[in-house]
Amino acid sequence: MEFSRRWKQMHSTDFGKYLSSYFLNYIPNKTGYSDNTIKSYRDTFTIFLRYCNDVLCIKPEKLCFSKMNRKLVEDFLVWLESTKNYSISTRNQRLAALHAFFRYIQIEAPEYME
Repeated sequence: MEFSRRWKQMHSTDFGKYLSSYFLNYIPNKTGYSDNTIKSYRDTFTIFLRYCNDVLCIKPEKLCFSKMNRKLVEDFLVWLESTKNYSISTRNQRLAALHAFFRYIQIEAPEYME
């Protein structure tokens, strides 16, 4: 029973918790990224959260890893190109930011590797 409650609790806010930790602790202390890269990554997640909220009707505070999948990311990338008119290179920069975050997750929370 205790495990079940902890599991549910963890999944209710897991994405936001790890995203905050990524930007507040990991990036500034472990990566050596330039200020421009950090801003670009931050902007990527601002846009991604807006996409989830405005297009998918998933509020940022309700976003969790159980909702993350390849199709969600691919649809986001298509939306960037088709609706927001992003160039392929800018879209690929956004994808690189997502990849970097998910690599961090693989280390910090291996239970989310899939």
